[in-house]
Amino acid sequence: MVLAVLAALAVAIDLASRPFAEQYVEDRIESSLPEGVQGNVDVQIGGLSVIAQYLSGRFDEVDLASTALTVGGIPLQADVHLEGVPVDQTRPIRSVSGKVLLDEEDLDALIAAQGNPGHVRLTGGNVEYTGTTQILGLVDVDYLVITRPELSGGRLELSPLKARLGNGAIDIDITALLPVVAPGGLSICLAENLPDTLAVDSLVVGNGAVAARFSGRSVLVTEEGLARRGACS
Repeated sequence: MVLAVLAALAVAIDLASRPFAEQYVEDRIESSLPEGVQGNVDVQIGGLSVIAQYLSGRFDEVDLASTALTVGGIPLQADVHLEGVPVDQTRPIRSVSGKVLLDEEDLDALIAAQGNPGHVRLTGGNVEYTGTTQILGLVDVDYLVITRPELSGGRLELSPLKARLGNGAIDIDITALLPVVAPGGLSICLAENLPDTLAVDSLVVGNGAVAARFSGRSVLVTEEGLARRGACS
């Protein structure tokens, strides 16, 4: 009877300590966000005993979620799964995996940052890119380029499938249009929005949003570690 009471008390104490532990991890992560990254992060700690995990110096599994994170002024929705999270923040997390959702406005902002001021529409697994250009420097003409999204070297590459000028349905030669619309090509560097210890693994384009999945090992969540951004090849 006494052992049962003590066991129940230990469980109750552990359950009561979980919200405090989750708030502790939240505060540590939010205080480590580098310059240009802002927002709140919700934390859930997995495993059985939070106290036992803390005393061991490492949390087994931690899930992070944010619906209001901004990177360089661009809002993101992110879900992240961490395994082997050390209590000592100066030590790296064993492994990280997650997903970032980008809507059409987010992609517009990213494309504008690459020097292409058009607009994006996501539909049927493709990316439609629209804007206005001048012909012979005299006449403004609307254009539409329908592209197939591909992941390459940390970039979201938009490979042209077909294009047209104006509001008609006349298809024109893509090779003639693309150098006018986007002399440097159409692509978005995703890697530079992630720490350099993370890599973009896959992309799925749906109606209205792109889901980018990433992963990494030995990830530091110090301000210095998160500030070291990746690069595109």
